[in-house]
Amino acid sequence: MAGLTSTLANIWGNKKYRSLLLLSLILLGVMVDILLDIESVQFGRYEIHGKRLLLFSIGLLTALISMVTLFKSWKFFIEEALPFGAILAPFAFWVTSRTVELDFWYDELVTLTRFVFVPLQTTLTDYPYPNNHIFFNLLNNLYLKAAGLSQLTTLMEHPSFIRYLMLFYAIIGLVYLYLTGREFAGKLAGQFSLLVLATSIPFFNFATQVRGYGLSITLVCAMLFHWWRYEQKLAWRHLAAFTTAGALLIYTMPSTLYILAGMMGWSGLVGLRQLFARRAQPLRPDTLLRTFAIPIAGLVAIGAAVLCYSPVLSSVLNNSVVSSRGMFKWVILTRLLPRVLTHFVSARWLLVALALAGLALLFTRAIRQAQPGTAQRVGGLLFLLLAPFVMSYVRGDNPFDRIFLVQLPVFSLLIGIGLQLLCRRLPQRLQRPGWVLFLLGVYTAVVFSTQILRNEALVRQNNAAGIGSQTIYANFYLVDYRPDQLMRDFFSQQDELAHEFYIYDLGDNASAREYSAKYYGYYPSTVESLAGFHGAFYVFTAFPNQFLAEVQADYPHTTCQRLNSAVWYQNIFLCDAGTP
Repeated sequence: MAGLTSTLANIWGNKKYRSLLLLSLILLGVMVDILLDIESVQFGRYEIHGKRLLLFSIGLLTALISMVTLFKSWKFFIEEALPFGAILAPFAFWVTSRTVELDFWYDELVTLTRFVFVPLQTTLTDYPYPNNHIFFNLLNNLYLKAAGLSQLTTLMEHPSFIRYLMLFYAIIGLVYLYLTGREFAGKLAGQFSLLVLATSIPFFNFATQVRGYGLSITLVCAMLFHWWRYEQKLAWRHLAAFTTAGALLIYTMPSTLYILAGMMGWSGLVGLRQLFARRAQPLRPDTLLRTFAIPIAGLVAIGAAVLCYSPVLSSVLNNSVVSSRGMFKWVILTRLLPRVLTHFVSARWLLVALALAGLALLFTRAIRQAQPGTAQRVGGLLFLLLAPFVMSYVRGDNPFDRIFLVQLPVFSLLIGIGLQLLCRRLPQRLQRPGWVLFLLGVYTAVVFSTQILRNEALVRQNNAAGIGSQTIYANFYLVDYRPDQLMRDFFSQQDELAHEFYIYDLGDNASAREYSAKYYGYYPSTVESLAGFHGAFYVFTAFPNQFLAEVQADYPHTTCQRLNSAVWYQNIFLCDAGTP
């Protein structure tokens, strides 16, 4: 307490900090007075409650005060803390206004019902299919148990309770990525890399999903930092951190072995090159150990992950998702690779063009000799970006696009370093890093926001047409995905159901079953056909157009009316098949 009192006294004694603190308190009082009178603020089709906006504003103001008082450096605040916050502002706005309150879609509900709201032993030993991202689900299990939350229905009322945990993982990854770029390429490279990742549509889409992809991205960010830090300082604690993160990465998702293998392969190639460069010198065991420490650490990480998977190893290695479809599948390189990289770009082609121009400078002899470390790291990042696709091509597997999301940090660092290289080669009178960052920040914020709104319009069109968009770029569960509101509105208008209630089609079976059971009391029956139906009945379906087309084609005597006014991803129909 004495230390805290002394710190506060020192802050108050400094005229700059005292003025800032007084101004902050005045602004806080004004915000409280204004926002408490606001019930909600409308952002297009969405609204944010005034109390939540107040808390968010207080949080930002507190972070501002904390940054200044903690570091006691205006230079640090202006050059690093302020740009960091400004870069993340668009991401923070769209995440808090769009995704943290979203209802759970079926993969999330399967994850929660099968692997989280279960005993810990079940989380660790049940692997019927790769939906169990074990380490990720273990963290969720412990988190919810520590919070005393044991019912899925309670969590369905407050999805943000767990989505903010996902956001916490994402922020750790963003900080790691910024530090990696700053420490090993330059402050501007760190800021540009952060800008690229924070305005990437795939990252935004998966940042708050209750799936293991966001955590995996964060673990890759940590591995990149500790890998390069070990090579820089040969500190064993960084090698241990790399090994631990690698083991946990694979224990989260086995498919991430590709990117770990890429790190091992590149580091091994660099090590061999170093050995050939000094082949006249005698080889010592400690020299070999340091030279090939990363490949060895990778093997240790794989071994540790295999040990963790031992109760379910057979299921991990033998399932339809990881099975090979025949070696050398060109479709991986000709279709999957361009599609994933295009999604990574997220329509920010100007950034890519400028970054490629900057990276091209590394082919200039003078630049390469002046920055040998940067040239080697760029080579490593290019290798890491492409190697998983090549390995997938050789194996001939059939991966989902989202398997390659872990390469987003690699892509972001490449673009960030390229932009810094170009910025530093500008004429002296144009070298204004702050202005360059500001202009590119405005550009990416506009493109990022435009793409989010464009995707939402596309998804609405697809929902109306009964198409379940599910890519890493545009997902049906990111807009108008409100089964809880749909069920609540429907059941609140009825003391008891006048007719039987059914789920048509199994396309979104998990969320349909769970949300209807929450209000209906038990799981409704699922049907794939209306054959033999008589009288009136309710139908819940995620595919309204296909449903109505079947009714009109095969059961012309049946009439159906959609009860929800707008087409969402889920819909409720009242149908009447007449008398037999």
